[in-house]
Amino acid sequence: IFPSLQFTYNRKICTNNSLGNSVSQDISPLSAIKGSTVTIKCSYSTSYSNFVLPWYRHKPQESLEFLLLKYWDDDGYNLAGDRFSLDLKTNQKSITLTIKDLQLSDSAVYYCELKDSRKRNSSSNAKEKKKK
Repeated sequence: IFPSLQFTYNRKICTNNSLGNSVSQDISPLSAIKGSTVTIKCSYSTSYSNFVLPWYRHKPQESLEFLLLKYWDDDGYNLAGDRFSLDLKTNQKSITLTIKDLQLSDSAVYYCELKDSRKRNSSSNAKEKKKK
């Protein structure tokens, strides 16, 4: 028998309802077995045309840790390793974090966030102009 892992979510980490921007996650704790796979879904609503959805985790007695992110165009990056992946479904306004081959060290509170990504778009446009 393997010990179970405990995952918890934050209901809303980023909300700016005056602009129509918010994220929400299930607040139910999730238990899983070492070596298994879990998925954590985050739904969002946004008025941003360019946005980014970063994910973090928080372990007891530790600082918030950035894991990975996806941009509106499905580009992104991952500092968490191959066991962690994101699936962005813009038509459903959702993003799902998948963690494979769970380890005891994965037990934490996981957060998704919604941010405006105009700065990335501006820097991408500047790079394109330099290439021409």
